[in-house]
Amino acid sequence: MRPRFKLKEEQVAGLLFVSPFILGFLIFSAGPYIASLYLSLTSYDVLNPPYFVGLDNYASLLTDERFTKALGNTLYFVARRRSRWR
Repeated sequence: MRPRFKLKEEQVAGLLFVSPFILGFLIFSAGPYIASLYLSLTSYDVLNPPYFVGLDNYASLLTDERFTKALGNTLYFVARRRSRWR
């Protein structure tokens, strides 16, 4: 039987110093990312609970004329700005 892995005192201290950052990242960064990903896959308004629609929101987004126009305008201005940097 293998001996159990034991943390050294310095490793425990390092983990304790890093833990506030990890908790803060999970709560304030990763949490909202996961929540927005979940809500993007649902049909949701404030008054009713969300229900899962899958990728239908993204399919309707890609077929929306205003979105494709806005995306084209954005890419145009990005390309123009990039050409000035060179």
